[in-house]
Amino acid sequence: MEVKLDENRENKKNIDRNWYLIDAEGKILGRMATEIATILRGKNRANFDKSQDLGNYIIVINAEKIKLTGEKEKQKLYRYHTGYPGSLKEITYKEMIQKKPELVIENAGKGNIIINNRPYKEYFTNQVNILEVEEPLRVGQKFDELDVNVQVSGGGATGQSGAIKHGIARALVEYEHSLRTILKKEKMLKRDARMKERKKYGQRGARARYQFSKR
Repeated sequence: MEVKLDENRENKKNIDRNWYLIDAEGKILGRMATEIATILRGKNRANFDKSQDLGNYIIVINAEKIKLTGEKEKQKLYRYHTGYPGSLKEITYKEMIQKKPELVIENAGKGNIIINNRPYKEYFTNQVNILEVEEPLRVGQKFDELDVNVQVSGGGATGQSGAIKHGIARALVEYEHSLRTILKKEKMLKRDARMKERKKYGQRGARARYQFSKR
């Protein structure tokens, strides 16, 4: 058996990692988080390879002076659980930026979508289902800003992707109410009606039929 090594792959010892200094003063959180994620993964390199760790190092200063768009400063909440029943804690953005501004940047979303503990592109094999799950985030322009964790069961792939799309759209409205108009226009906040089939004349129900008996 002959094994060929890829000559273009970088040796870990020879990777030249750069240091970047980013001033967060006046910058928008989501956009800056996307920029940081790009540098950390090494996507700004000409020789970027997703199978290798080619990331760089980043130092962020003035984290307490970062900005949010719209009404997020009033609406944004950080939730964590202590591990005990009924111990879900909430911290407002204003409290977090005063106490631990570095966590505001560290906890910014990276666009990860996890379904039943698996990346969504592994969970769904059909490209149609993948695009359907992404649609609300792309319409709301939050695809690279938020992380989504979904637990779903029952039904087929098409039914699940439709339910996830609907759930993400509703969650986006809770996260930022101004997105309601956009998502409603695209008909993402309402699923198809589940109307009860009407009872047929002379029968016991919509589908029920009298049983034939020889007696």
